[in-house]
Amino acid sequence: MRSSRLFFVVAMAAIVSTTAASFGQNRNRDLLRSFDSSKNAVKGEWQLEKSELRVKSGKGAVCRLPGTVGKTYTLTAEFTRQSGEDVVAFIVPIGGTSVAVELSSWQGTSHGMARVDGQSSRSEQNPTATRPGTLQNGKRYRVDIAVSEKADQPAIEVRLDEKKLFDWTGQASRLQPHFAFQLEQADTVGLASSDNDVVFHRVSINERQPTDAEAAPKPSKPAPSPTRTKQSAAKPIPGPINLTSLGKTDTPGWEPFNGARFTTDRLDGKAGIQSLPNAGSGDRGAYLRGVTFREGVIDVELKGSNQRGRSFLGVVFHGLDGETYDAVYFRPFNFKAANNTNRIHAVQYISHPDWPWQKLRAQRNGQFEKQANPEPNGDEWFKARIEVKGNRVRVFVNGSKTACLDVEKLNDRKSGKVGLWFNGIASFANLSVTTAK
Repeated sequence: MRSSRLFFVVAMAAIVSTTAASFGQNRNRDLLRSFDSSKNAVKGEWQLEKSELRVKSGKGAVCRLPGTVGKTYTLTAEFTRQSGEDVVAFIVPIGGTSVAVELSSWQGTSHGMARVDGQSSRSEQNPTATRPGTLQNGKRYRVDIAVSEKADQPAIEVRLDEKKLFDWTGQASRLQPHFAFQLEQADTVGLASSDNDVVFHRVSINERQPTDAEAAPKPSKPAPSPTRTKQSAAKPIPGPINLTSLGKTDTPGWEPFNGARFTTDRLDGKAGIQSLPNAGSGDRGAYLRGVTFREGVIDVELKGSNQRGRSFLGVVFHGLDGETYDAVYFRPFNFKAANNTNRIHAVQYISHPDWPWQKLRAQRNGQFEKQANPEPNGDEWFKARIEVKGNRVRVFVNGSKTACLDVEKLNDRKSGKVGLWFNGIASFANLSVTTAK
């Protein structure tokens, strides 16, 4: 078998698409139309029947609705709680965090948003807590949740049957995910219920999207650099990256997918790239342009964040586009989690579109995600080696000789594109790919 080794130092430029700040046309989407319980149910029994989504009574039932959303949108839902007296919740992204808008929380104590300043929706210190918080069983309700940004601060207004429940504007750092109602991706919408039978008659989202003219680059006014700390003066540079090669002069550039964007910088002394977490949508990344990967080894250094639900990062291989690929990624916030259930969800192998993480966890729980061993620090750099050979995928962390994940591939694709994958906060350095032909 002949081997060729390609080395890439991820350093010299950035993947950027210039986007205008103003927005144009509306886009309204029915979020129930393409619901698939095998893919979208996270916990509990969810079933789409005649265009209505039903959830049976159970402790902490959660589902993820198809698609992703941007920063400015209005979620509209109509629902009927048929039995029970506990919470009906809507999980929404705001300010880069996934929060829960709760109705009838804590057995009808209050309505409100969780969490604000670390406080639950019933806390008197939570500025969104609204009392009383009761719902009438058998009555059809409508809720409207409008999310936007004002002067770089997230804002939300919630109405129930067209009457305002609460509004809130503040720093994104004041928001935290709900302790039980969580989604893996912070740019998706979900539904939740606890100990109730609920019918969701309609769930739609209306978001503002840039027109082609508005989104086109304007040569006379280049897009400004993203806000950075004083220690970092890196600027986004449009177009594909021209990488510095250690062994070749014809190193390929980047092919970003799903709107991924990065900036270059000296990251803790390393020459690398850093994601722009709010650019693009959903699971995204970049392929090495012109490189076909069949079997071999992918080495990379990564740095994410220990903030729960805010950082997912890894590598992608055997890819066709932004929808069809295999990926190995890490959840840094689970590296040293106190809860062992979370700790064994630290490293994950997925195969899109047939085997996303939700379906694997629901149908083949514990087989394709494991604990990272040795356990890195969730806020520090760590090294990962991904070996792809035949029908096996193996993952090694920080030079360990023992694989922390060793699994069988989930599809028959033998080759494809290779590159970086992320969702949220992510930095990459010292990427190298060894291919075997």
